[in-house]
Amino acid sequence: MIELTVLTILTILVVLTLRHVKPPVLEHPLVIQRVGQYHITLAPQLNGAQTFMEHIAKQFATYQPVSGECDTQFFSVKDFQLFGDKDKFYLLAVSLRNGLLYFQVIAPPPLLRDEDSHLAAIRTFAAAVLAEQPMNANNDAAAVVTQAIDAAAQNLNITVQSLTV
Repeated sequence: MIELTVLTILTILVVLTLRHVKPPVLEHPLVIQRVGQYHITLAPQLNGAQTFMEHIAKQFATYQPVSGECDTQFFSVKDFQLFGDKDKFYLLAVSLRNGLLYFQVIAPPPLLRDEDSHLAAIRTFAAAVLAEQPMNANNDAAAVVTQAIDAAAQNLNITVQSLTV
C-alpha cells in the first residue's frame, strides 16, 4: 500500500514538472535538407514556417520536371497560424538551383529607413546562404516557383506579398 502511494506521488510530481517545461528557444538558425527536394534555413524562433516551405516544395513537385533555374525571389509572409497577429510577418527568399529549392526565412529587422530595409535584410541573408550555390545563366523557372508559392499560400490561407526592387 505504501509503495502504491509513493508511486502515485512520484507520478504526479513528474507530470507537474513536465507540464511546466517550455520548449527550448532556438538560438541558432535551423537547417533542414531533404536531398533532391529542398534546403530550408530558418532563423531562430521561426521553425513553425517549415510547414509552409514543405507545402511549397510539394506544389513545386507537381510541376516537375522543371528545367532551368531562377533568381532569388523575395516575399513578405503573414502566417496567421504561426503568429496569430495580423501585423506580424516573416521574410522569405526562394531560389531554384540545379533542380533544388532553397528557402531562407528570417524575422524582419526593425525598419531603419523604409520597407526597402526588409528587402535588403532578406537579400543579404539569402546571398550568404547561397554563396556556395551559384546560379547558371538561365532563368526559366521563376514563373513555376511563383505558382507553387501562390498555390501553397492559398491552400494554407497565408498572405504572401512579393518584395521587389
